[in-house]
Amino acid sequence: MTAPNHLAGGIVITGIFCSLWNTNIFENPMFITATIICSLLPDIDHTKSIIGKAVYPLARWISVKYGHRTITHSAIFLGLVTTIVYMLEHFQMIGDDNHKLSLIVFFAIFSHFLLDMFTIQGIPLFYPFYRNPCVIPANVELRIRTGNMKQEGIVLFIFSLSTIFLQDLFKDGFWFTYNKKFNDITHLHREFEKSNTLLDVKYDFNVFQNNYQGTGYLIFADLFQCYILGDTLIHLSEDRQGQIINALTPKKMKEALSVKTISFENISLDSINNVLANKFIAEGKIFVNQPVEVITKEKLSRGTYFDLENEYNLHFVSSYKDSLNHQLENQIRDLSYKIQLEEDNLQYSNNKYYYSKAKLSRLINLLQSNSLNNFDYNKTQNQIIKLENYLESAFPKRSKSLIKLHDDLEKLQNKEVVSNIHFTGEILFFKLPN
Repeated sequence: MTAPNHLAGGIVITGIFCSLWNTNIFENPMFITATIICSLLPDIDHTKSIIGKAVYPLARWISVKYGHRTITHSAIFLGLVTTIVYMLEHFQMIGDDNHKLSLIVFFAIFSHFLLDMFTIQGIPLFYPFYRNPCVIPANVELRIRTGNMKQEGIVLFIFSLSTIFLQDLFKDGFWFTYNKKFNDITHLHREFEKSNTLLDVKYDFNVFQNNYQGTGYLIFADLFQCYILGDTLIHLSEDRQGQIINALTPKKMKEALSVKTISFENISLDSINNVLANKFIAEGKIFVNQPVEVITKEKLSRGTYFDLENEYNLHFVSSYKDSLNHQLENQIRDLSYKIQLEEDNLQYSNNKYYYSKAKLSRLINLLQSNSLNNFDYNKTQNQIIKLENYLESAFPKRSKSLIKLHDDLEKLQNKEVVSNIHFTGEILFFKLPN
């Protein structure tokens, strides 16, 4: 098989096999470079091959010592090169801990072997233990003659066309492509379990006569139910009456589905509601020092301990603060009533003093008007003297208790009701793109 077919065939075969392990050979330049080089690597034993010319001294030595299609076309060569790359990944000298590069190297070299097996000559796969060639198929008339332009051209055309039409398979992986064909919760769960990226799901389902369509992020799935978060939270369950799923089509996103943890201790009611707002809680435990209420996906719950699982946008409420406000209003009303009674009693006790003071003022005005005869003038003057003598020794009564009552009322009116509810716990939630 010529170099162009090894290149095109290596990309297609390596891409298909690697897709079984969710590895995309086009994911980064290192992967596609490794695919290209390793799909040609077994021909390093031929001095006129592309890779042989690149490393001519090594190619000449291998060619002289072993010949063409011998040691470099054997399972030993495949295992040795793959092991070297795997160890380099293991010690973090190249690639990463996922060992995707060694997987690509293995299948790229294997693609070269596979294509050469389809030629008339075949390859000695078990060299040097067994030198007979391995071929596919056994009938020589069905195998490809190396250098036959017509046969090689047809193969190159097929591989080139396959490279274009298999891009989605390379990108999404074989099992993702397989699972999204079934439009059910079970296959969605399988992809959710093994996918390391966020899934955007296009849903279409009916509940009795109502149809629901849209897209959202898959934030939880098991064998019987799934949760999809879009403009609203969609909960699909296998045992839900009247539910018919028309489509559940996932799409891989670039972002990873990450889980974040928040721990909190002795925070207020407003603070816990801010923490929980617009979050899908995978699991969590919350303790409260006073009974509160929250509406979960199943029911209205009330208590001081909540064990949460798969809840969205929870909001706690409490009547405790309302109760404190009601108590404060009652205290202000009672104190205002006491003040009114005390003022009325004080006013009654001081009536004689204020009456005498007002009468004195009227008599003085009357005396100064010069409208009285001598008898009335003397009578009025005597009354003024008596009132002045009384007022000199009389003082209006004051109430210390009334002053205290006013101070207490002012304090109550300025008092801010602070809830003593405190929340402690920990939640795990899915962090989603905005």
